[in-house]
Amino acid sequence: SERGEIYATCSGRLAALVTRQKALGEQAASENDRLRAEFDMLVDAILPDALADGVGQQQPDRWRIDGWSEIALLLAAAEHGVDPRRADTARMTLTTRIETCRELLL
Repeated sequence: SERGEIYATCSGRLAALVTRQKALGEQAASENDRLRAEFDMLVDAILPDALADGVGQQQPDRWRIDGWSEIALLLAAAEHGVDPRRADTARMTLTTRIETCRELLL
């Protein structure tokens, strides 16, 4: 179930990033969307074992939502924060979160 949480959280993180990148017309959106789809595939692959271990059917969706929310808040803080130090911290945290997910697959 721990792997399921990590995979689903990364899927949500990347989904939020892709949404922002598509809105801005960024080229990286397609690659990040491909990675998101890979995380979804991994969640689907381990879901039967996670369910057998007592993970609720809706839990992967909750983990995805948590990942999405985390990145959406960081993007908002980085782009619209009034405190430059907090905006920089949000950008660094955002980069770290996405890189952590990318490193799981690459």
